[in-house]
Amino acid sequence: MKRCIFVLAVLLFTCLLSASDPVFYCNFDDTAEPQMAAGDKTPKLEVQPKFEQGIRGRALLVGMDADKTRRGVSYSNEKNLNWTQGAISFWVKPVNWKGSDTGFFAPFFTAGAGKNYFLIYKYPVGETLYFMRGELGFWLFSQYRPGEWKSGEWHHVVCL
Repeated sequence: MKRCIFVLAVLLFTCLLSASDPVFYCNFDDTAEPQMAAGDKTPKLEVQPKFEQGIRGRALLVGMDADKTRRGVSYSNEKNLNWTQGAISFWVKPVNWKGSDTGFFAPFFTAGAGKNYFLIYKYPVGETLYFMRGELGFWLFSQYRPGEWKSGEWHHVVCL
């Protein structure tokens, strides 16, 4: 399993009710509690969150850290995710990997409800960032090749 650390900042689930009304927003500026949530705001954490310098303010450290502690946060997707419309948007900075690396990577985003499933994941073979949605086994795929991403550089990812 490849050791992976990345910093996630301004995780913005703009699963839009309209162009100006996000149903969930968390800026991760030294807190895992969202600034806006249509559903449950309680962050689910296995370990205490760790924050580092972001683009503006602080950013949440996600993935396997140097002590081999897996870091991340999850939230209820009930009412916090609109399955029929909207976008998921976030900033990511690879800390100890680059876009062309292969091996295991923690998912950037996952959500599931009934037969609906959504995943944004850096696939372990090749240099592909997958956007997968749908019923398990019947995925709709989109992909991006982050081969030019370098460790320490910020990138904005949006999935519509």
